[in-house]
Amino acid sequence: MAVPATDGQDCIDVDSRWGVGTVLAWRQTICGSREEPVWVQTDCAQDFNGRIFWMATSEDGRNFRRKTIYDPGQSGSDIAKFVCLSVGR
Repeated sequence: MAVPATDGQDCIDVDSRWGVGTVLAWRQTICGSREEPVWVQTDCAQDFNGRIFWMATSEDGRNFRRKTIYDPGQSGSDIAKFVCLSVGR
């Protein structure tokens, strides 16, 4: 499913989502890419409109050690808001 806020450049696999409490993970790729999707994880209870928030990535969907901090308005913010708030869990 294409993420509307990124003009359809980023795609998420809605069927791959799994979560524990407010932490949610999903597979994501650049739409139309032949590259393997990467797993992304975030805490949906974060304030995505606040100062900063985190997302982590993983190749296998288990080891999410690569954590990145994002500012509101970055594409990661739009993707996380879409997955956490727009797409039914």
